[in-house]
Amino acid sequence: MPLTILILSLCILSSGFAGNIYKKLSVNSDSLAASLTMPSLWFVMLAVFFGILSALTGEIPDITAVPISVLGGAGIAAASFILIESMKKVSLSISLIIMNLNFIIPVILSAIFLKVPAAPLQLAGMLLSITVIVLLNVTPSAVAIGEKPKKTAILLPLVACIANGMVNFCITVNGNHGSPPMFFFAVMYGSGALGCLAAGFAVHRVRGGKGFPIAKPAFKAALPSIALLGLCNGVCFYTERLLAQGRMNPAALFTTVTCASIALSLVIGFLFQGDKLTKKSMISMVFCVIAILCQHSGIA
Repeated sequence: MPLTILILSLCILSSGFAGNIYKKLSVNSDSLAASLTMPSLWFVMLAVFFGILSALTGEIPDITAVPISVLGGAGIAAASFILIESMKKVSLSISLIIMNLNFIIPVILSAIFLKVPAAPLQLAGMLLSITVIVLLNVTPSAVAIGEKPKKTAILLPLVACIANGMVNFCITVNGNHGSPPMFFFAVMYGSGALGCLAAGFAVHRVRGGKGFPIAKPAFKAALPSIALLGLCNGVCFYTERLLAQGRMNPAALFTTVTCASIALSLVIGFLFQGDKLTKKSMISMVFCVIAILCQHSGIA
């Protein structure tokens, strides 16, 4: 149990910081091609890292794990690119509302395909999680004053939510089947990098661009965020994989990570960003704690 708590804490911390880093990248991205290419930079870094670890630990490549790894790569490539683009069009708050709902997808898919149902108390906790997300974010202040975002702009984080949910499901499948984890992540990030690079250069050329799709000043400005997001991304998904391998069922894992990440954001905002501790945020904190406690039956 102490090891599970440590791994879960790393997962929550890395997940909680990733959203703000995506927002910084959206500021540095000056074109569609740049948004497509940026994720490939931290994907390559992680593909090499996990590939080296796979070789050093003596993993035997599992060819049967390649399709689910590539599906995860397609999902993470789509989610990363779309999230960067969506934050150019709608607020960070609205983007993260919808992205936070992605935890529902792996739970439903795991129940259908992996026969890992959630207990009634866990489902109640999931409903509380959804209530917190809606309570905290769906307010007039979440939308830019004077103009509501277009429906197409709202669709972007929704598609990113579905794509990220698919990544989480692929990680759950890999954890349940016991395939080599380092090999899985090396293929997932490698295929995601190839997809983003190919799409980024194609869009750049079609629009008459030359050279690298990201302008040099923007690249230099984005590099620290890219490195940090690579660290958060790798830690988050790898710890999810460790937790999915018999330590927590999908409902417990993804509900706990979502609620704890929300609670962490509220605490950081209050302590370091001058946010007020409102009645709504306090109620949300209580709901988050209750939702997490409802997941105890899904923790080994």
